[in-house]
Amino acid sequence: MTLPKIQVHHWHYNDGVVLVPPLLRLANQKESEFCAELVGWHCWVYSDNHDDFFVWMEKHCPSAECIPRFNSGDPMITVHILDQEEAAYFRLHFQT
Repeated sequence: MTLPKIQVHHWHYNDGVVLVPPLLRLANQKESEFCAELVGWHCWVYSDNHDDFFVWMEKHCPSAECIPRFNSGDPMITVHILDQEEAAYFRLHFQT
């Protein structure tokens, strides 16, 4: 299997802290709250072969969540990697 050509956009780490806008805060509520489901590395992937990309991810980043989507009609994949070693391996193979 050859590595698919991909473009990685919006690579970032999210620590799970979300700011709560003042309009939505309850009385005595803090400015931020923790959302455990957001913790991890995130990116958007555009690939010339989605099937090969999913196979590669299953082999090298098994804990990652990959969801096929459309962005203005263009097929893309949102990636959420939980494991630090898997994120480093992903980043080494697909320079972001």
